[in-house]
Amino acid sequence: MGASRRGYGPATAAPRVRPPTVGPDCQTSAYIRYMNSTVAAIRASLEALVPTPPPAGPAWSTGIPSLDAALGGGIPRGRLTELVGERASGRTTLARRVVAQVLQSGGWVAIVDATRTLAPQAWASLGSRLVVIRPRDPGRATWCADRLLRSGVFGLVVLDGAPVLPRPLTFRLSQLARDRDAALLVVGTGHAATAGGAGIRLRLVTPESGASVRRSSRRSPPSMNTRTVVIDKGAAPARAVMPRVVGITVRLPNTMTGADRRGAARQSRRPWGTRRAGTPPPLAEATH
Repeated sequence: MGASRRGYGPATAAPRVRPPTVGPDCQTSAYIRYMNSTVAAIRASLEALVPTPPPAGPAWSTGIPSLDAALGGGIPRGRLTELVGERASGRTTLARRVVAQVLQSGGWVAIVDATRTLAPQAWASLGSRLVVIRPRDPGRATWCADRLLRSGVFGLVVLDGAPVLPRPLTFRLSQLARDRDAALLVVGTGHAATAGGAGIRLRLVTPESGASVRRSSRRSPPSMNTRTVVIDKGAAPARAVMPRVVGITVRLPNTMTGADRRGAARQSRRPWGTRRAGTPPPLAEATH
């Protein structure tokens, strides 16, 4: 026998500990029990560190039964919902209808008008629990939505006309909406209002008018009196018809179309002490 590597005596082989010979079924069941206990311990540790968020409240109704049925009740709380479409597709009309439904339910609503194009007369009659924010810079609209969600006062926050939200900002606003149990509705033009991360995307489709439809016709065809809402993301693919008789909400133009007359009356006012030609002098001058 040879010496050990360290020189303390003859080298001896260490005994190998072999697991008990069991069948494959027993090994699989033992591994499953071990993994279940480990996962349960990890879950208990995470629940002790991070509190479980409360369940989300009921969804806000849109006022359109077919759309509510397709969404599972309406606009969900705790999530970010996109409302997109081309110009004159009915985005503002549908958003106003959702706001009216929330106000009728007793909730508070905040609207961030990034482009400053919402007509005040169309929204002033909805109630006193409606707050409209009009930032000077459209890039500050997301900051306003962040602060409104953090307050925890509003059940619905509408972000209208803001630039396309990047993915990190979308996740942050979604997390704030989840923590405050509020619904965030982002209204945009085109096919998407965010770069990714939205929970639900609603797209409004306008019917294409054929060549036989004339502007001079007194009565519009039935297809022109409806708008189709397509659910592109966040729920089962579905389509809902929104009747146009709901009402049309107009917007203000982005640029001034007419001359700016502010201060015109002040500039044309005659200075004190001047008289028009042909007017009699004052009484004090007529006595001399």
